[in-house]
Amino acid sequence: TRPPEAHGQLGRAVAAVEGPCTLRPVGMPGFGIPCSQQVCKVAAGGYHCWALTTAGTAWAWGANAFGMLGLGDRASRQLPQPVALPDAAEAVEVVCGFAFTLVRLEPALAALAPRPAP
Repeated sequence: TRPPEAHGQLGRAVAAVEGPCTLRPVGMPGFGIPCSQQVCKVAAGGYHCWALTTAGTAWAWGANAFGMLGLGDRASRQLPQPVALPDAAEAVEVVCGFAFTLVRLEPALAALAPRPAP
């Protein structure tokens, strides 16, 4: 039988903690998302998770059998991975289902700044 977080959906390497699951909060050293980026939204699907930061970046981890992590492959990830967004876009909302993820993008503020005349 597989441990409850066999797909990495909790974002921690199972071998690095006291066992496959815990009933209390645990620290997340080396979680993967830089401390300089504050997480403002989190969504959880069947076996995967996404986090958005105040900087407009997106991070995903867990099962990826159907490409729901948006990383361009189907390999599962134990720790958060940065998701490449289209140029000049920021992720503002995320929803995860059992085997899908929807992300709402908006133009980055820098892309909306007036450009000097040539």
